[in-house]
Amino acid sequence: MGEPIKPPGLPRSAPPELRDFVACRRLEVTLDPARLGWLPRPAMVPESAAPDVTPTVTGPNSMEVSVGWGFVSITLPVSVADGHLQIDSSNIPDLGGLKSGIDNWVKAMNDTLDANGKRLSGLELKDGKIVVTKQPVAGAQRAAATPGLRNTTGMKVGAAVAGLLLVGAAVFVGTRGSDSTSSTDEEPTATAEPDPNTGSTTTGAVLCELTAGDAPASFYSDPELLLPCEEAPADGWATCPNRLPCFPFDPVLIVPAESVGVSHQGSVADALTGRTGPSQATFKIAVVSPMPRDRMFLQVASQCGQDILTGQSPIDPSGVTTVSHPLFQYGPCEVASLLFLDGDEPPKRIPFRQAFEVGPDEPTAGEPAVSGLSVAPAGAFDAAGTLLGVLGDQAIAPECVWLFQPGMRSMGDDVVGACASRYVAFDIGAGDDRLIAHGGGFLNPLGLLEPRADDLLGLTNSVPFGEAPLFPCGPGRLGWTICPDGSTPLIDAGVAAVSLVTPDPLMSAAAGSRFEVAFRNGHIYAAERTAGGWSLTSDGPTNARAVVRGNSLTFVVPHTELPAGDVTYTVTLDGAAGPVAQPEARIVGVVTTPGDDAPGGTTAGGTTAGDVETPQEFFADLSASIASGDLDFALARLHPNVIEAFGEAACTAELTSRVAPGYSITVESVGAIGPWTYTVPDGRTWDHEAAQALSLLVPGSADPVEGHLVFVEANYRWFTICE
Repeated sequence: MGEPIKPPGLPRSAPPELRDFVACRRLEVTLDPARLGWLPRPAMVPESAAPDVTPTVTGPNSMEVSVGWGFVSITLPVSVADGHLQIDSSNIPDLGGLKSGIDNWVKAMNDTLDANGKRLSGLELKDGKIVVTKQPVAGAQRAAATPGLRNTTGMKVGAAVAGLLLVGAAVFVGTRGSDSTSSTDEEPTATAEPDPNTGSTTTGAVLCELTAGDAPASFYSDPELLLPCEEAPADGWATCPNRLPCFPFDPVLIVPAESVGVSHQGSVADALTGRTGPSQATFKIAVVSPMPRDRMFLQVASQCGQDILTGQSPIDPSGVTTVSHPLFQYGPCEVASLLFLDGDEPPKRIPFRQAFEVGPDEPTAGEPAVSGLSVAPAGAFDAAGTLLGVLGDQAIAPECVWLFQPGMRSMGDDVVGACASRYVAFDIGAGDDRLIAHGGGFLNPLGLLEPRADDLLGLTNSVPFGEAPLFPCGPGRLGWTICPDGSTPLIDAGVAAVSLVTPDPLMSAAAGSRFEVAFRNGHIYAAERTAGGWSLTSDGPTNARAVVRGNSLTFVVPHTELPAGDVTYTVTLDGAAGPVAQPEARIVGVVTTPGDDAPGGTTAGGTTAGDVETPQEFFADLSASIASGDLDFALARLHPNVIEAFGEAACTAELTSRVAPGYSITVESVGAIGPWTYTVPDGRTWDHEAAQALSLLVPGSADPVEGHLVFVEANYRWFTICE
């Protein structure tokens, strides 16, 4: 075990993830050059000035980083070589100890790496953000520790400079002289981390991670993961190990305007047909935090009489995107879909419907009501998003986590498309500064929204819950799991998760703080912080869990305890400030989990659950096959009845006629498995006893159509008319 070491210092306002990285408490850090307002400024720079930081890649694991406040700027090369940080400070004058401060800080950083058996492994620029990684040194012997540096005035500047250059983020010029009030923290003494090679552990606030082989999921099989600890880490699990399905993003805030604009002075061309009309409809939709990639578009499709009218616009960097489409007649219209389009990827549909009337008047498009909405701080959803990803054993794409204004999720539309297998929707907290947002999804191996009990017969979760290794009652690898009295192992194939996101870490919540989720026509679940820890109660028998991780509290409720039909809930927080209830919300989210069959269990199609292909996955692959023109998958997966009815040549010709970039069939909802008859135009029929009913969105129709899938030799087969 290494001797106690003193990590090099950083400014007090430096982000915690950077401080943990420098102190060798995490293996990866990402820094956004646009969010560096915490940088100390030179004495001649006004307090209101914000730094302008520009990283430029100069080669593998190397870049130049410039930072300036107008007329004050400097650039230095930074790189990673032989596992160490290297900064070329040869062109920096030793003004007030600046150059020596940088050099000494870099030496202390490299000594800290050596003392903890770590080496830097990467310095990259990803999506405009700087990412630095390190890794354990296999079989490394811990080096003797270097005593902590006590920075003089000049070294305070150098510490901030070098610490920022470590992540390629910034460097600044100037000192404040001997009377400076700027300082770096005296970092708490850190101890060597558990050695992944010997298994030895030490005391100290290290991250609780998984032992290799503890769980069957792929994210938990890395031999370099640390051993678990027996008490909560100091950060309350706010840190996310880079090998887990972390969610270091902000959700996409989507706020449509309440009113649609109508004009009668001609129109833009329809995005799909190219037709122009005498009139047009205009929509304004705010897409805020974070900004999706530049090539992303918003597409609005409306049903007006018999017409499906479509408009597209690139997402506007200002935050409000305007989309228009033509109109051809007076009368009622309804927005049928709102899609994210991202290059050749399948579209991502979000739950949005809006009715409007077209008449002789020309109302202007309303503005999205974003001014009154609270904006969540950066990183507020990291803990909740990571936990939901862990439960599904796969990270959730940042474009598939949405943040809505209160009440929007109460509509009956499901999120479908490319996000169908994993998406989560949150509502912004209303009227209570103790709550940032709340939301979640249904977790099951079939990827079903609001599954019925019959859908999940014979299935269990392969990602362990409850008493299994991942979430033991009390402190565990990824959070503090609160269990009710008399709990048993939670292996249900279907659960619902509702996450509450708060401004502050919940392990530091005051005694008496109470967090309640009440399901309409169902049970009420309450997690309460007591002087001795946490408790979880319900107004009925329960085997639920509540998991505290960072600033999130996630209720995990077995499907068998949920009400039938639409699952809606109300969140109430209580404590010293009194109870505040949120508007009722519907769970609109799905996290597809790995699945195992129970002993002797199979699905309705006769295949084991571990091999189950979800309907969403099938239609995503089918859409990609037709959109690309490579029809091997589409033809191979036709049901034999279709080939028998029409012949392979006719079906090949029919599918070829459908080939078009962006072609997409998406699952709106998954129905029951039961008897169904496939009927072709000449009257022939084929009966199927176990067909999966579906509601589908297909090209050329604004309304959902009925579809069916049937298992043949453990694979879904689909049906169509080849003429």
